[in-house]
Amino acid sequence: MASGTNFGVLFLIGFLIKSGIAQTSYNAAVIEYAKSSDSSVSDLDNMMLRLRDYESLISNLKSSNIIVFPEYGLTTPYLPENLEPLSTFVPDPAENISPCSTKDSYEKVLIDLSCTAQTHGVFVVVNLIEKSISSSNTTIFYNTNVVFNGSGTVVARYRKINLCKEPKFTKGENVATFTAFGVNFGLMTSCDLLYEHPARTMLANTNVTDIIYPHAWVAETPFLHSLSIQDGFAKANGINLLSATYRNSSDGMGGFGIFSAKSATTSLDISTGISYKSSTGNLEKLTNKMPEAVCNNNIEITPRIGGVPPSIDKFNNTIENLNLYTTKDLVVTDNIAKVQICSEGSLFCCDFYVEFQDGYASSNSPVYKVAAFYGTKQVNITGKNLGFRTCALLVCANNDLQSCGETPPDSSPIKQISLQANLPKGDRTLYMPSTLKKDLHPLTGYAFCQNVEGDVIGTTMSANNVEKLWTFGIVGRVYDLDDRPEGRGTASYFRSGFGLILMLIATQFFFQ
Repeated sequence: MASGTNFGVLFLIGFLIKSGIAQTSYNAAVIEYAKSSDSSVSDLDNMMLRLRDYESLISNLKSSNIIVFPEYGLTTPYLPENLEPLSTFVPDPAENISPCSTKDSYEKVLIDLSCTAQTHGVFVVVNLIEKSISSSNTTIFYNTNVVFNGSGTVVARYRKINLCKEPKFTKGENVATFTAFGVNFGLMTSCDLLYEHPARTMLANTNVTDIIYPHAWVAETPFLHSLSIQDGFAKANGINLLSATYRNSSDGMGGFGIFSAKSATTSLDISTGISYKSSTGNLEKLTNKMPEAVCNNNIEITPRIGGVPPSIDKFNNTIENLNLYTTKDLVVTDNIAKVQICSEGSLFCCDFYVEFQDGYASSNSPVYKVAAFYGTKQVNITGKNLGFRTCALLVCANNDLQSCGETPPDSSPIKQISLQANLPKGDRTLYMPSTLKKDLHPLTGYAFCQNVEGDVIGTTMSANNVEKLWTFGIVGRVYDLDDRPEGRGTASYFRSGFGLILMLIATQFFFQ
């Protein structure tokens, strides 16, 4: 009896290890992918050719626990008028259906993906065009992420809620979550990251610690570049983020990676000249999100692993209209600059301290500016007006403000940089760091700290030994200002006089 019991225990332990439940980390693979259409064959044939690439990648990456493919990878974002040939019904996860086994009612693309996941025993996340029948008995289409488990069963289905200039699709309504190998995942797509629902809705779910993020993000400089905003979102909210991207550098699409909540060693990359690339990394299984009010003062962290620096002259960034920002030139005396910048018409202010390495020469350096904005502005990827609180140090090509969104020349090495701001605490705001270097990567080692005091979030950022900087600041989404006309906010952002007093005290302390 004892021998049988021991065998059973060993069998259970082996099963748990193989399934990943007993391990403290898991391995993820994310894909950057693009394959142009062949005009000599049909749209469906082109999709099936891409599917063959997917099957090969799954086979090569099957040692990972989960493989994430990008938004629009199977179809490209450049869709034909008729979506019917490229679409498929997708089963409700509650029905526990494996299309590989059932086959009825599903197109070959879904069946083959299910069978490939089953063959290799790996979780697979794929973005595709889902068709459905509406209440009025018409066919409608969704931009949908589908999750297959290692048995080929559909365990999650997420219909994109916030469409990015996608008139052919119907918007989804509900968040989607699932649990795999002991990790609680949530799903978002592309510009969903900018919106209260599902971004804050997902974060409000205390069980969700890891977010899967297929996207075809269109980069907007200087504040909304792909890797910059992904890194900031993961760090500010204490989550792991698995990002897979459609790549088209001529249209500003690219940038993918595995972002750790603890900013530990992980992988990210951005490229311009290949059809597809994969990135793998191990992530710690989190029992809960890292508390956002905890400040990690150890900024000498292990750098993230990046690929070969991209040929950024081939990456076509969309430049944000910076004319709404209040700006000041950075005045450097004895290698040091201290400056406060406030968005015109509001009490939103940020304080900067910058210390350059010895040898800083202003005559040979690019132009350094600090900028602040509180109000509503249009975001290119959405085509809509969204509310923001943003402040940052910018490295600019010349004195023209719009040049701050262009690739800057090499900046002087910075010995130390810090930012301080007192931000209003509200249920409808979300703040994150925004950092970008000339190579289109975020900074690898910096501290971002948020400490709540009543109605105010005391926010600081700091970094040491920074080279080739482009942007260093905070991006805050203010959902209450969405869909208003473009312009600066005019009302005080504080909800109490106590907040103003705190800001004045902090400013006086900063400039002592």
